[in-house]
Amino acid sequence: MRRFSRRTALRAAATGAAGLATTAALAGCGETEVVEVEKVVTVQVAGETQIVEVEIPGEATVTERVVTIEVPVAAPAPVTQVTNIWFNQATQQENFEKNVVGHYHRQQDAFKLDPILVPNNELNVKLTAAIASGTPPDVVRVGGPILMNNFFRRGVMHDMDQFDPEIQSKDFVPSIIQALSWRGKMWAMPVNSGTMSLYYNADLYRAAGLDPDVPPDNTEELFENASRVHSVGDEVTGMAFATKPIATTGATSTGWSMRFGAHAVTADGTTTLFDSAEYANYWGWIKRFVDAGTIQFKSTDETGMTNDYGTGLLGHYAAYPSRLQNSVQNLGIEVGRVALLPRGPLSNLNPIGCGALQMPVGGKNPEGGWHFTDFIGNDPENDSIWCTAFGQIPPRFSFRDSIVYTAYRNAIPGTEPFIEGQKNSYAHYFGPGTAEIWTQFAKIQEAVILAGADIQETQAQFNSEAQAILDRALETDEPISSNPFPELAGGYL
Repeated sequence: MRRFSRRTALRAAATGAAGLATTAALAGCGETEVVEVEKVVTVQVAGETQIVEVEIPGEATVTERVVTIEVPVAAPAPVTQVTNIWFNQATQQENFEKNVVGHYHRQQDAFKLDPILVPNNELNVKLTAAIASGTPPDVVRVGGPILMNNFFRRGVMHDMDQFDPEIQSKDFVPSIIQALSWRGKMWAMPVNSGTMSLYYNADLYRAAGLDPDVPPDNTEELFENASRVHSVGDEVTGMAFATKPIATTGATSTGWSMRFGAHAVTADGTTTLFDSAEYANYWGWIKRFVDAGTIQFKSTDETGMTNDYGTGLLGHYAAYPSRLQNSVQNLGIEVGRVALLPRGPLSNLNPIGCGALQMPVGGKNPEGGWHFTDFIGNDPENDSIWCTAFGQIPPRFSFRDSIVYTAYRNAIPGTEPFIEGQKNSYAHYFGPGTAEIWTQFAKIQEAVILAGADIQETQAQFNSEAQAILDRALETDEPISSNPFPELAGGYL
């Protein structure tokens, strides 16, 4: 039986690892014999050692079957910094982590996102508390100019100009720049946009004898269609409106109130108008749904309405494109339809909606916060991945021609009403005291729908409180210099 020395085994390992026939010198006789290396097993172990095991068939036997080969010590891996991010949409958290966070981590390894869900309707309270305690996130996704203004007008957010001096010259939808600018700077990075549109269930339309390809053209037709949908069954609701007494109820209702010509604050930004005749007409229209019993009688917000719509038992509700992907996933594009918001008696104007990334002052990793903000906000394909994960629209016109968004737009027809609606978009009130002022609006809406309160009396009560809030806010902040009062157009009267 022939035995190989350690030197021979090393040589066999070296050539055998390449998968070739091994030429081995036989010890003590000068002969050579070619043997086939049947298998080489390589195992990487901790530290610096690689172990190679060589097996040779036949009579030849390797006495030292395991040899060690010293390998260079690898350079230490770069330290990955953790970036804390708060995300604000409960119904989209899974899509966010899978499609956005996953994509970001695959593209770079310098920063690792640690996402935490804080729903938009809880964001004001929880972020205010985190900032006060010195533990804010590095970056937070905020929905709507109302909340964004609420934060940056208190001086608790970084402006974006310090990181990107050209940000205000980029091709964002103009009303978005207007809504996010203050004292000459821009205080959030827009990452998606939209307007309010009407979501409606095509199956319920068919069951009610309505043509699913003909959505309501105006607010009167919507009332009629909601009544017919409700008649399909006791478990079916014709229409839903936001009723929670929180600021975001204002954001999800301004599309309706503007159809009646209602403005929250006077053009000079100093007087609240929730007691106006225009708002009385708006809440009077909602009261018709209440009296007919065709709407939901519960405390709800955009998330709640989205969840109810996903059950297939809600006929209509209005929301921004952030809910489009939920509609597609829950009902499919044939059942979950989207249309332009029906015209009102005085206008067809649509409030601009946007989602943005904001960076709180006091975050522990501003470098990581900006890295993610820049990664999404300044790259057309990355921003399109963000938008398509949730059914959103890129806030920059040029980004809508990206490869990713073009494919999505072609596949999901529900995007078109939101894009078309932006042609008539405007920025609703976003000045001093914005969140608290819109909360007073929400209290009126809650009282009218859920408590059957007298409209004029409720308007007077909460408008008085809204005015007091604005007066206090103007003690330390200046009014909006040109509160946008777009010309009313497109109504059916």
